[in-house]
Amino acid sequence: MSLSKITLFVLATLAVISTLVAKLQNIVHISNDVEYDDIKLEYFRDDLYPNDRRQHLMWFLQISDLHLSIFKDQGRSSDLKKFCNETVSVVRPSVVLATGDLVDSRTADLLGSRQYVEEWRIYKQILYESGVTVNTTWLDIRGNHDNFNVLSLDDKDDLYRKYSKQGGKYRRSYSYTLQQGSETYTFIGIDACMDPGPKRPFNFLGVLKKDEYSHVKKLLDDSRGGNMTIWFGHYPTSTIVSPNPGIRELMKGTGPYLCGHLHTLGGIVPEMYTLQSTGALELELADWKDRRKYRICAVDHGIFSFFDNHIEDWPLILVTNPKDAMMLMPAIEPLYRIMKSTHIRVLIFSPYPIALAKVKINDDAWIELKLSEAPLYVAKWEPLKYMEGLHTMSVYAKDTTGKERTISHQFSLDNSRPTFPLGARLALMGHISVGQAIFGVALLITLLPLCIMKIYLCFGKGEGIKLKSERGFCRRTIFKFSLLANVDILFWPVVIGALYVAVGPWFVGYIIDDHVGVCFVWGIFLGGTFLPGGLQYFAGTLYLLTFYIPFILCLSNCLYLQYKSIRDGRPKPCSLYFYICRHFLMLFFILWQALWAIVYFFSYGTLAFFLGFTHTWSVVMALILWRLVITLPESKIISIGRPRQVVGTPLLPSSQANKRLSQPTEEPMSPS
Repeated sequence: MSLSKITLFVLATLAVISTLVAKLQNIVHISNDVEYDDIKLEYFRDDLYPNDRRQHLMWFLQISDLHLSIFKDQGRSSDLKKFCNETVSVVRPSVVLATGDLVDSRTADLLGSRQYVEEWRIYKQILYESGVTVNTTWLDIRGNHDNFNVLSLDDKDDLYRKYSKQGGKYRRSYSYTLQQGSETYTFIGIDACMDPGPKRPFNFLGVLKKDEYSHVKKLLDDSRGGNMTIWFGHYPTSTIVSPNPGIRELMKGTGPYLCGHLHTLGGIVPEMYTLQSTGALELELADWKDRRKYRICAVDHGIFSFFDNHIEDWPLILVTNPKDAMMLMPAIEPLYRIMKSTHIRVLIFSPYPIALAKVKINDDAWIELKLSEAPLYVAKWEPLKYMEGLHTMSVYAKDTTGKERTISHQFSLDNSRPTFPLGARLALMGHISVGQAIFGVALLITLLPLCIMKIYLCFGKGEGIKLKSERGFCRRTIFKFSLLANVDILFWPVVIGALYVAVGPWFVGYIIDDHVGVCFVWGIFLGGTFLPGGLQYFAGTLYLLTFYIPFILCLSNCLYLQYKSIRDGRPKPCSLYFYICRHFLMLFFILWQALWAIVYFFSYGTLAFFLGFTHTWSVVMALILWRLVITLPESKIISIGRPRQVVGTPLLPSSQANKRLSQPTEEPMSPS
């Protein structure tokens, strides 16, 4: 194969990767387009607008990822009790949403998973003793941790059904209608837990089967005609597999979706919010488990606002008019009412009376906020002064104990908005296909260099490998790959091993207690059911990037060192210290993969350890190939530079090495 053909092949590969990047960019794109003609038309038809009276106003709370545990951090339970006794009592919400992972369901070593009745009893006891379910409506729903090791909805280990507030009434997804004055609000909870529910870690994805999808659609159809539909669930839509046209299309034109599950990606994306292409906000709430966060939301004259707060932070402040410009939903909300409004409206909560509240816009003077009807504070304003661009509003509040707080946000009246963080858009606007694409690219990176070199060696012009190719880091790396590609006993196991990750079973094990399943990168077969893959694609990518690719690099380097020893005629020391120093990285990555094999052992049992084709067996394969390299016969090392026995540039130009390899063996002299 000529160099030009190889170049074309590489360019074609780069084109594929560029296409994937462009597709990803299109997924996370947010349009700011708005139909102003429609707004003007509604402006004159609608007489509702925010004023100084507490009307057409509803607020509620959300809490997520409680992870109540009998092994870790007992403060989660005590702080939840404090939330129910204090925060809910002060805020007095119409509804409290508990969006999944109510219990932790992990073993003491955090590697295994199962349902612990003690954790569920703690949850139920807190709700009962605090009386929170008497004072407000508590809407809880399952998360993946609440579904670990649960074979079916009728399984004895489905403790959500017995110990949660709503589990005894509804088997899965459900709706709740709130009638407040002349307004009607519908809360639709989406239960996307896998059925059956595997043990961790491959119980990360949400799945809505056709019957459950149809049930959710019926819940939506029954809620038509209300003022707003608020969706809630554990899984972000990016982690839910559902029938066409998809869960996002089902929510189109209705209202926001409130979820949890991602834990702000370990703090990397502390504010995980975005506006989906369907026009609805999707808002992931930071976990209660480590961050003790909760969310207050309000719908004021049909306009949705929210604020995420820490349990210890008081006073609690939420501006409902004008709302945060980033969170505008032009396709859903009557935003023209902000332009018609006469007052700034702020909800302020504290366990103690508010001594002072004030507001300012941009660099204007502070204006006092006056109490309309608790907890609503208002101040007159003139929207026409702020019709263009973004403006900053700051609100200050102080209670009688001296606790004070200032919050700020930007607002606009011409649909101007800040940009959502890229991390939030990637996490919430993606799809399972993104994980598939990332895995595919990682597999391509793993195989492409070796395969190109193999093709070049097999179908090239037979020029052999010249030593001058070793000069420089890049050329030396290419030379190392050429050595590996030329030894079939090493090349084919490496290539087949990488391809196996994409097509073969990863392991066979007890994915649910007493039930054997088979795991592939594209899904799990368990109990006569197929569960689509989600986390497996990212696990496969991690496997390739943190083990397989480094292993190939280490293997090619070992082969290169063997080659140099033969070429230069240097004897190799046989000490253990020499091998440890020379092959430290190889040892490190093999031990790293051995640790992952142990993780699978604790997660899915002994069977998964011994039948772990991509973790346990990959360690065995790595050891065998490593052994083959360091014991490769001298004859194979010498012939590496001349794959087709073509006479060309000598492989061993060193005079000392040539002399050693070419000098004939002397025969012993006859005694005569």
